[in-house]
Amino acid sequence: MKNIVKLIVLGGLIVILAIETSAQNARFFIPSPKAMGMGGAGVAVLSQDHIFFYNPAQLNRLRRGRLTIIDAQVIFNNNLLDQIDFYNSHQDEFKNLDDFSDEQTTEFFQEATSLVKKRALAGFSGPLPLNLMMRNFGVGLFTRGSVDYQMRTGASGIPIVNASLQAGLLTIVSGSYGFKTLLPGKLSVGGSIKYIYSLTSSKFQSISNLNSDLIVYHGTAIGLDLAALYNITRRLYTGFTIFDANSPTIAYEVLDVVEDDSTTFIIIPESKIEPTLRMGLAYYSKWQITPLVNNIILALDIDQPFDRDVTFFKKLYFGIEASLTPIFQLRAGFSQGYPSYGFGINLSILMFDYAFYGEEWGHYAGQQSNWNHLFRFRFGF
Repeated sequence: MKNIVKLIVLGGLIVILAIETSAQNARFFIPSPKAMGMGGAGVAVLSQDHIFFYNPAQLNRLRRGRLTIIDAQVIFNNNLLDQIDFYNSHQDEFKNLDDFSDEQTTEFFQEATSLVKKRALAGFSGPLPLNLMMRNFGVGLFTRGSVDYQMRTGASGIPIVNASLQAGLLTIVSGSYGFKTLLPGKLSVGGSIKYIYSLTSSKFQSISNLNSDLIVYHGTAIGLDLAALYNITRRLYTGFTIFDANSPTIAYEVLDVVEDDSTTFIIIPESKIEPTLRMGLAYYSKWQITPLVNNIILALDIDQPFDRDVTFFKKLYFGIEASLTPIFQLRAGFSQGYPSYGFGINLSILMFDYAFYGEEWGHYAGQQSNWNHLFRFRFGF
């Protein structure tokens, strides 16, 4: 009877894998520097970093519990760094614009405008997540915020500022269960229930009438993630996660209404979070290149594999991690066709991670690249 039940569960998971999910990916997500350094692959890579936002079924594979007290993460892209560098290196020009000729002024503003036309991004999460994980159970409280902006040319030729602010809070409870199947290896299933509180605001306004007025929306939703992890052998793992399987809708309301003029266009935030499917594969090799380079992990993720509106290379994430010592790891990979690299320092209670990676903001790989720097500091037991 037990074997029949297990077979039914396993068959149900296979059916779930055939679900065709939407191309939208508006879920509450905090990227892991470990995964992003490996090209974004993390669904089947066993790590405490990958449980809440990649695969809650991994809770069943935890060897020891962990309480995280401080978890601070900062992300920014190269476009923001270029704009800051331009501003710092042209202080004299900004102060002495009145002394410029018309030709010099035009040339200077063309250079500045070419930079701000590129979308700049900065974000953070933490620093105080109440994050507790133990075998088969986890609970966490996460916060995040981000701002991005760019300048576009309007139909009349007047530049338009397009900016958005995002902030949110996530309370998540995750659980998992593992059992043997009729097949070799072990299957773990898991899920998460999420309470999402979101704040958002956008501005789309001509620069000639730019003001500080904003319309801020806030809303809540309850989401459900479903996941599985299966190790075919002791070295080969595969898994998947369906994020927001219940298609939650954030009931947005206006938090703050301000007077505004006709040159500002109100952008109503998207309220529905569509389900997204992510599948992963990880291989723990026996390779040992030198006595210092061992514990090599190869990983591959495919995001929204059955969505025909997303091109193949935009779905693909793969990479490698190698341990140089028990406390230092090097990572590299490709994320949506763009190279990535990073490293991690693990001192048990203190951990530091960094990742540099590219991602695609356009409709297909290679259309609109975005290069990010991601830093993370954690303290816990």
